[in-house]
Amino acid sequence: MGKLELITTLKGHNDKVWQAKWNSDGSLICSCGADKKICLYSKKPDGQWKCDVLDEEVHSRTVRSIAFSPDNKFIASSSFDSTTSIWMKNDNEYEYIASLEGHENEVKSVAWSSSGSLIATCSRDKSVWIWEVEGDDDFECLSVLQEHTQDVKMVVWHPFDEILVSASYDDTIKVWKDNEDDWYCADSLEGHISTVWAVDFDATGNFLVSVSDDMSIIIWKCFKISVLKGLHTRPIYSVSWSKLNNKIATCGGDNYIRVFELDQENSTEEEPKFKLIASKQNGHGQSDINSVMWSTDKENPDLILTAGDDNNVHIWKLNA
Repeated sequence: MGKLELITTLKGHNDKVWQAKWNSDGSLICSCGADKKICLYSKKPDGQWKCDVLDEEVHSRTVRSIAFSPDNKFIASSSFDSTTSIWMKNDNEYEYIASLEGHENEVKSVAWSSSGSLIATCSRDKSVWIWEVEGDDDFECLSVLQEHTQDVKMVVWHPFDEILVSASYDDTIKVWKDNEDDWYCADSLEGHISTVWAVDFDATGNFLVSVSDDMSIIIWKCFKISVLKGLHTRPIYSVSWSKLNNKIATCGGDNYIRVFELDQENSTEEEPKFKLIASKQNGHGQSDINSVMWSTDKENPDLILTAGDDNNVHIWKLNA
């Protein structure tokens, strides 16, 4: 079985780190946490990572989620203060330029569409909002989607189509599509028996992976096709499907990071099966691991980024 080797620990937070993300080419890392900080890490010529903290006066409560725009020109940050902030790159620094307001409670997740023209946010208020990017500092709400019956935990866009997926405390995954600017719920995926914490598409956009409080991992292709159980022993909080190596990484409340790949011998096109190829216990000590993301750097596709309750961000290398 492969091993996960700890390459780097990124310091900057003084409370739990909720999420860490690479930008589209893997040259920058952004993280956010309960300390209200947004940390931006860039690699120096000597290979060390430099940490810059964005304006700490912008958000008044925990920053729960961040997202780079596809062209890396913008960062969006969503917060428990019910707002989403937009930051624009100016002379290699990101400056606060706009606030998206409308949610009634904590904003749990933010995501940019692949075109960069749309932003999705979701909240404890049970709603999903879709925003249109009309200029560098002009953002308009296109639609408020209210099919979920409980807290919405995460939103993620299809890798190239304007299709949105949301995961919720109501145990469902909703699929949203656009019909001439009229957004509607095209499907509701039901297979988990507890909160769905996170979802992610594969590189083709034909498959979706979801993880849940019920400790299961489900692979979907328009319908449920594969379920992985008995691997995590506590809720699974985050999942990432690599667009470069097609592997799946998960993490959660049992302090484990796990990596899966397609089981070529036992899979069919209609029913792919996955096998565990690596796991790391206590990846953040005895702390919950809140976020996992595969590298977006084509030169280093086997790097994994994690964030945990121990206030740290880690970079790992998969040695298969």
